[in-house]
Amino acid sequence: MIEQFREFVVLADSLNFSRAAEQLFTTQPTLSRHISKLEEELGAPLFHRTTTSVELTSFGREILPRVRDMLEIYDSILESSPTHTIAGTLRIGGCVHQPAIADMLKRTVGVFQSKHPSVRFSIADTAHVYPDAYLINGEFDVMLSPLPSALDSRHIAYRPLLELPIRAWISDKSSIASQSRTSLAQLSPLKYVFWAQEDEDPLVSRFKALFTERNLNIRVGSQFIANYHDTLAEDEYLLTIDFPPEANPTIKNVRMIALEDAERITICAAYLKKNERTAAGLFAREAQTLANALATAPA
Repeated sequence: MIEQFREFVVLADSLNFSRAAEQLFTTQPTLSRHISKLEEELGAPLFHRTTTSVELTSFGREILPRVRDMLEIYDSILESSPTHTIAGTLRIGGCVHQPAIADMLKRTVGVFQSKHPSVRFSIADTAHVYPDAYLINGEFDVMLSPLPSALDSRHIAYRPLLELPIRAWISDKSSIASQSRTSLAQLSPLKYVFWAQEDEDPLVSRFKALFTERNLNIRVGSQFIANYHDTLAEDEYLLTIDFPPEANPTIKNVRMIALEDAERITICAAYLKKNERTAAGLFAREAQTLANALATAPA
């Protein structure tokens, strides 16, 4: 019955059998049978169904908060059970070399392994990429990546972890190199270069939008790839998420400065919803708990 209660919560959230079935990785007829079986067990309908809509009954609305609480308690008990072993290799990708993310990842791995010593980790840097394709294709179990602008909330869970400021990289020879801060207006006459092809780095479109939203021109320069191009020209700049150039030893004569008027980028731990109670979901929850604790800790 526990799994039927989980299905009830998903359907109550979406109020759409088709979307709920997709999210649960099952079929609509199967989900409908399970909900009917649960209603039979409870002795009361949970949903009003018509050909065009699904709505919670008064009974369904009444028990929904208690069902959520029950599932949370059940999962907590299950995780603490000595016979509930989490094992195997957890594959983590994303911006894992960015200093704040790397620190949080190191802390989370330490806490997680103390609770689940049979889990091993495989960690790879995939830079700024959004997580969806990597997760759906099965390349990684958890992605520490920028929160996508369009969420695939049917299949993927996104747990926000950090808010990282956008920074600018400039040449040591730039006219603004002596400044501690700059603005988008000051960068606008220079050439914007970026790590990879635009369709490979979704943050490029986000960075470009910062200028267009402020009615500023943006001059796009050449592609910047650290392995081939180890510096920036005097009239070039690069935008990144608080990643100091000295973290990459191949990059020379480049410094990072703050932006006065730029937004922050949300970094999330993303994983497939069907893996909520596997090592992937547990690790993402642990990372979020740790990130929240660090954010509220006294300076």
